[in-house]
Amino acid sequence: LAAVGGLGIVFLAIVLDRLTQSMGTSDTQKPVWTKRGPVGFVLKIIRVNFVNQNEKQKGKK
Repeated sequence: LAAVGGLGIVFLAIVLDRLTQSMGTSDTQKPVWTKRGPVGFVLKIIRVNFVNQNEKQKGKK
C-alpha cells in the first residue's frame, strides 16, 4: 500500500514538473500543436506521402 502511495507522489511530481516547465517557456520557442505529439506525427506522415505522390505525378507528365 505504501508503494502505491509513493508511486502516486512520484507521478504527481513528474506531471507538475512538466507543467511548470511548459509554463516557463515563451510561445516563440514552442512548436504549434499541429507539429508536436501524436497529431504532429500523423500530419507529418500525411505531408510526406502527399509530397511523394505529387512528385510521382510530375514525373509521369
